[in-house]
Amino acid sequence: MWHFLLASETGLLTFGLQWLGLPAQPSPLGARGLALPTVVFAETWRVAPLVAFLLLPSLTSIPRERWEDAWLDGLSTLGRIRHVAIPAIAPLVLAVTMLLVGGALATFDSVLTMTGGGPGSATLTPALYSYDKAFTVCNWPIGATPASLISAAVLLSVSPAAALRQPSVAAAAARTPASVARLGGKSKTVHRTIATMPFAF
Repeated sequence: MWHFLLASETGLLTFGLQWLGLPAQPSPLGARGLALPTVVFAETWRVAPLVAFLLLPSLTSIPRERWEDAWLDGLSTLGRIRHVAIPAIAPLVLAVTMLLVGGALATFDSVLTMTGGGPGSATLTPALYSYDKAFTVCNWPIGATPASLISAAVLLSVSPAAALRQPSVAAAAARTPASVARLGGKSKTVHRTIATMPFAF
């Protein structure tokens, strides 16, 4: 679809320019400086609904009280997003990040259809490079190497987020005994109060 829309003869851009009485321009897929941004835009358009489908239920499940407490504390919109929304969806964002990084590096069919990796090697992805080496040149060891690189890149992309989450988990664990102790003290006070209450029968 994108190859048809961006074609220099029948593309939507050419139609709009001719409708305005302007000369037709070459397809951005054939320009070295525009090919990669165009492919990135097409891929973003393709995966954006999936990301919204994954994140929206998690956002809507945040209790209303959290938003109200943040509003009463005087937090701005960005502050509410930072302190309420992001902590609530952080595990899901981590999983979606892994999915997007792996999908971006493994992009194959759309790039092959739109540019074939060109012009030159401007839009060559690891998956397309693997396909070219394995099936065109019949060099299977080199063709299998990008798979390992893709796996390493996915792990590296999520390791900073996982490292940032460890201190918060440790802090929550450190606060737990104090809260339990406070609850225990309250329960003992309640028990003593009940024991000393006069009962009339």
